[in-house]
Amino acid sequence: SVREFWRGFAASDPTPIIAYSDTVFLVDSTNDLFSFQEGARADRGTPVDSHLAQRFTSNPGLLEKAGPLYYESGFTGAGDLESVAMLSRLFAQMGVAPIVKRSHEVTIDDLRQHSVILVGSSFGNVAVAQLPMAKDFVFSGSDSHQTALWRGQLKNSHPLPSESAIYQIERDPISGVVKADYALISIQPSIAPGRYIVILGGLST
Repeated sequence: SVREFWRGFAASDPTPIIAYSDTVFLVDSTNDLFSFQEGARADRGTPVDSHLAQRFTSNPGLLEKAGPLYYESGFTGAGDLESVAMLSRLFAQMGVAPIVKRSHEVTIDDLRQHSVILVGSSFGNVAVAQLPMAKDFVFSGSDSHQTALWRGQLKNSHPLPSESAIYQIERDPISGVVKADYALISIQPSIAPGRYIVILGGLST
């Protein structure tokens, strides 16, 4: 059934794009990473304006002793990496040749010419965050720090009597170990006929 689904997906495009999340961080001279959610971005290694860093990092109080900061976009989640590897292996067995690229590199032209698989949630994949998601299930932050580790939620806009309105990471109340995660798998038409966008995104990686 999995092969049948992807065979149908690739029928009109033998070179679909797989776009993985590449979250932008700020890094200091000791390789400590600071979460950077918004604001202007530049190429990897570019120095960051201190006022911009103070305004858009999740915890600006940590920056006081950090010294100069630089843009860093060389990281992705382990789960995202495993997903890309599994999809690439499956497509190779089917004779499909996907194009793998960072989510920041997906263009309007890509959406016109290819079907696109976006790996990662809106918390880490900028392409997912920019898509209109007026659906039954949407990614949502639980507080002002929307991408804070393990605080993201999947919101069920129209829950049935047997369904929850919110799905979120479940942790052991004693040890704090993550016990359960939730993911959103969706497919929708792209901007060109015969092209589609698939989202495969978990609340964590």
